[in-house]
Amino acid sequence: MARTTPALPGVRAAGVVLSTTRSALGSPETLRQARQGMHVEAQRLGTVRHEALAEGGTQASHRASELLAREVERSFRPEPRPASPPLP
Repeated sequence: MARTTPALPGVRAAGVVLSTTRSALGSPETLRQARQGMHVEAQRLGTVRHEALAEGGTQASHRASELLAREVERSFRPEPRPASPPLP
């Protein structure tokens, strides 16, 4: 039986993916390496998330400060006087 190639390049059949996954995690050594890689990636993602949360908090703080400064400036600004009627 001849194997057919998928219509889209880079797309593999599900059976090929499953057999690759099984063989990649087949030995204890490759399983250990995969777990170690996942652990490192989880730590990296945690760090990125922490940095993003800190940066988001800083940006929110700056926005709040800017809004407060505008409100204070607006409250101390003299109110514009209504235009006086033209003299006859």
